[in-house]
Amino acid sequence: MNLKLILVLILMVALVLSTPLFQRDDASYIEFTSASIRFNGTDATITIHYDLAPTAKAYIFAFGTGSIESNIENISSSFEDYKIVRIKPEYAEILVKNASIESKGYYLHHEIELPTRFRVLEVYTPEKSSPRNYYNMNTTPNIFYQSAQP
Repeated sequence: MNLKLILVLILMVALVLSTPLFQRDDASYIEFTSASIRFNGTDATITIHYDLAPTAKAYIFAFGTGSIESNIENISSSFEDYKIVRIKPEYAEILVKNASIESKGYYLHHEIELPTRFRVLEVYTPEKSSPRNYYNMNTTPNIFYQSAQP
């Protein structure tokens, strides 16, 4: 047989056999490392960064990011009105509507508990160019900010 065909068959068998790895509840194949929250008015865009095990990377390369969608959905479910914008092999982006409440150009975001802990959580508000960094967080912090000046 052709060497390329043999290698392709071996890779396919390995990927099929590794599928149960990605259906486990403990999600040991994905490690959430950091997140950033960018507030814009009452809405927020959350970018979640993660590391994948080598077999998970190979699986995602071959079959797409559908296998990690439930993990991203689990984190997103902490928010009432959200939409998963994109899932990539290194990060996911979530749009959260009405993450804050507004009064006369000032905004308040109340703490929300997250189902996982992030080593670093960066929070960007419209009036500041640099983020506030929070470490070892499993909640979004209480944040008070104002809209960007025109």
